[in-house]
Amino acid sequence: MSLFTRSAAAALLPGFVFLASCSSSGNKLALPGKGGEPVTEAHADEARRISADPRGFLLDVERRAAALEQYTVQFTRTERRGLLRTLEGPERIACWYRRSPLSIRMQWLDEEVKYGESAYSAKAAPDRIRYIPRRGLLGLPPSVSEVSLQTPVTWGESRYPMTDFGLARMMARTRESMDTAGPDLKLEYRGLTKIPETGRDVHHFHALFPHPRFPNPYLDIYVDRETGLPAGSVVRRADETLDAAYFYTDLRTGVSLRDEDFLIAADRARVTALGAPPAR
Repeated sequence: MSLFTRSAAAALLPGFVFLASCSSSGNKLALPGKGGEPVTEAHADEARRISADPRGFLLDVERRAAALEQYTVQFTRTERRGLLRTLEGPERIACWYRRSPLSIRMQWLDEEVKYGESAYSAKAAPDRIRYIPRRGLLGLPPSVSEVSLQTPVTWGESRYPMTDFGLARMMARTRESMDTAGPDLKLEYRGLTKIPETGRDVHHFHALFPHPRFPNPYLDIYVDRETGLPAGSVVRRADETLDAAYFYTDLRTGVSLRDEDFLIAADRARVTALGAPPAR
């Protein structure tokens, strides 16, 4: 099954750190370096403003993300899932997102990964997703299937329904967790660092949630300095081992997406060939 999950946060280590995970993709996860001291006078002023109210800065990030009507983005996902909480990934996923009517399509980019594509359209089927694996059983061609939004969660293939995907949802879930932690939350701004894959400057925020109320107490959040939008997050467990990491690169907000952009390839081909809606 093809499903996405969302839990957010980001831990920073000195320099660039490469973590080998129990991944079927064959990739290795590159985490940003640890945020350093301001290196320019301009950033010193910026850092002082952000440090004075890091929660307020993150609320502004959430508002900007929530205002986005549509975008495409490459999503890199690494997370523990399943009954054994095995670390899976990193998986590189091309994503198409539209806020209203809520529509999401994901296409896994790594040939080694079993997932192919998944798609959700609130307009077509508000409680269903369509998906296709990369390969079929016994050498047969893969076929399209349709299941409930909750099925991947029930099977332990995702932490949250596919409808929880998106930059705004990432920030909203983070805010909700911070609200729950209340005065026990420790949040600090750690300055600028870079996303290894792109070299883009990001603001780094580190949060410590009260344990054991929060079994994964360490959260780091990255915000793109140029766009002011979420760039990634990493969650760590109480022993500081990785629980999840999510990064967003090649974000394009100036796109104009149509209903057809939220059909998986097999359904688009059917529409083109028959001039008919995808079979349900």
